Amino acid sequence: ADPVTGGFSAQLNEDMLSEVQVLDGGISAEYGRFTGGVVQAVTKSGTNDFEGIARFSFLNPNWAAYNPRDRGADGQTTFTDTNTVQQNFVVSGPIIKDHLFFVVGYRSQSPFARSVSAQTTAPAIYGGGQAYNATTTDERKDIKVDWVITPGYRVFAQYNEI
Repeated sequence: ADPVTGGFSAQLNEDMLSEVQVLDGGISAEYGRFTGGVVQAVTKSGTNDFEGIARFSFLNPNWAAYNPRDRGADGQTTFTDTNTVQQNFVVSGPIIKDHLFFVVGYRSQSPFARSVSAQTTAPAIYGGGQAYNATTTDERKDIKVDWVITPGYRVFAQYNEI
């Protein structure tokens, strides 16, 4: 988690990950002096073969248990149950065989959070008491290029957009 916001420090397409390692307890000195744990996430690298992943997820709130907290703390805020659709795509392969590779990922989730209907509490002069709806979506784009200079030296560049 990001220590400032408490949210994710890096939001990646989960299908772009090739390895996740969690270290706790006796952590090597290479990570510095601290207590806690270390989570390492390694993204996929291209290979000499073209590969791809397509994944679709559908979520209907009616398939889950009722949560009484969905009313909101003020008693007026309500969350409208909406169907969520998530789609992930990852494609990888060679640009120059044995030397230059690519991985491209795309993830879209709509809506990312449930729609919120609420009554504003601002004074009437500022338009208070007006109902509003808010819906967010989540779209992630990832590109990674690997260059194998020699078998012992590799350089990569990665771009992530949220």
